[in-house]
Amino acid sequence: MTNKFGLKRSIPNPIKRIIRQNSGFGCVICGLGIFQYEHVDPEFHNSKEHDPEKMTLLCPRCHNKVTTQFWSKEKVKLAMKNPKPLQQGYSNEIFDIGQKHPEIRFAGSILKNCQIPIMINGLPVFKIDSPENENGYFQLSGNFFDSNGIRTLVIENNEWFSNSENWDLEVIGSSLIIREKMGEIALKLTVNPPNIISVEKIKMRIKNITIIGNESEFSLFDSITNKPFAKMQNCIADHCRVGFNFN
Repeated sequence: MTNKFGLKRSIPNPIKRIIRQNSGFGCVICGLGIFQYEHVDPEFHNSKEHDPEKMTLLCPRCHNKVTTQFWSKEKVKLAMKNPKPLQQGYSNEIFDIGQKHPEIRFAGSILKNCQIPIMINGLPVFKIDSPENENGYFQLSGNFFDSNGIRTLVIENNEWFSNSENWDLEVIGSSLIIREKMGEIALKLTVNPPNIISVEKIKMRIKNITIIGNESEFSLFDSITNKPFAKMQNCIADHCRVGFNFN
């Protein structure tokens, strides 16, 4: 699809990244982390280029209010000057976690029915709490960092919070992709609601341990010497309080 100037609807990836960075990786009005790209002024049909300084991120709810003119473009422009994610330090959204115990698929290994599927240096990477009542839902929490030990993502009771100071966060379908620089993925996390969470790529440091993994395996390194000391592949942990515990 093109407009009257021949501009395609698709936005080049480098432009998208600038828009995400300018917006703090979330809706500039409400801060939600599921977003759409918006031509603010001029609108797409009058645009000759995808100018990241004249575009922004809006969640589907806020986007619809602007599109239907329930909210004004002036409201969006004002939010662009001080995006909500940058004000609060994060963008956020809620995972769909159901009434069945979540299954963690961590870089080629499967962890089922574990309260703490993986712990590194005493810190739960994932933690799962039981529903508070018979009609409730399991509660997923977690902590993720980049290769320098800087926190990138927190999950608290099924709600995720992405650090607005990340170099990049991209949400594609049901995947969250956090990059710490060009071509360097710190975390790719994919959800298959309501009970499967998969870590498909990770490069993370927690204190003196660095973990690097892909869809089939992960390895652990001493963060000081960079020497590997463990490699995990096709492992299964079931009905353990702690699935993997590395110190």
